[in-house]
Amino acid sequence: LQVLDYAILVISASDGIRPHTETLWKLLRRHGIPVFIFINKMDLPSSSRSELMGEIKKELSEACVDYSAESFAEEAAFCSEELFDEYEETGKVNSGSIINAVLSRRMFMCFFGSALLAEGTEEFFSAIRK
Repeated sequence: LQVLDYAILVISASDGIRPHTETLWKLLRRHGIPVFIFINKMDLPSSSRSELMGEIKKELSEACVDYSAESFAEEAAFCSEELFDEYEETGKVNSGSIINAVLSRRMFMCFFGSALLAEGTEEFFSAIRK
């Protein structure tokens, strides 16, 4: 784990947070590794997006933010003082500040989709490339 620049934690929408997910989360935290979260299998009947985000925030971190939510900038602002000040001044947050928050583990960007149907994957990979 020490050699990772960042990790992608895949969570099944139908299973939610499982004990092995929590174990991986603790290991990633111990090693200070930035994490992107992809909630997969959103094409299956399962919990709603808001229920899943609630579970993720409760079980993993309040700093987990739904990247595709209309309230992304507002939620991101509560992850760090830098983002809060920026949001308060301009009503938005710039990508450089988001990158800093992700790299310093003050924010964890969450994406929803279906890998099997390639839904949400382009947005996910585009954000990682940034």
